Amino acid sequence: NSGKGKIGDKILYPGAFDTGVSPADAKATLHKFIPFKISKEFTNVVDCALAAPLNEFLPSLKSEIKSWGLPKGVIKPKRGMKVVKVGRTTGKTTSVITDVNFRTMMDYKKKGLKDIRFKDQIWCEKRYTMPGDSGSLIIDKASGKISKAGRSFAKASDYDAMGPQARFVNCP
Repeated sequence: NSGKGKIGDKILYPGAFDTGVSPADAKATLHKFIPFKISKEFTNVVDCALAAPLNEFLPSLKSEIKSWGLPKGVIKPKRGMKVVKVGRTTGKTTSVITDVNFRTMMDYKKKGLKDIRFKDQIWCEKRYTMPGDSGSLIIDKASGKISKAGRSFAKASDYDAMGPQARFVNCP
């Protein structure tokens, strides 16, 4: 819900965009998120949330990324790093990191918010994500480790941005 969610909100799978309906398709609840800071400064570093699976779905969970397997740890992102992600819309695609200190402003007006400014983002060459891929973990292709760049959340006509998931996972 991009800044409008509340702890305990139902998470659907498939999502509402993919014909999911509440409460029948509720598989988890919103567990944790970092609220946006509305500012003229570039202060935000993530747009993500963590969900807690409902107890009845715990036995069916798999600790792997479809078409990839288990990640082998974490690695710091760097320019020139070849990365892979597996997204809901585009499946398994690859790209190359071109910047590790990118600033961007995302338009959240359609969601009832203002422009949100992000800093310390990771920029990849070529568009390799599409709507529905948001949240995909970004993995270093060579080592199989999760890039601390983290997960895809924004796209432009020619490039994709990733947020630093390590900062989110370690948040208070």
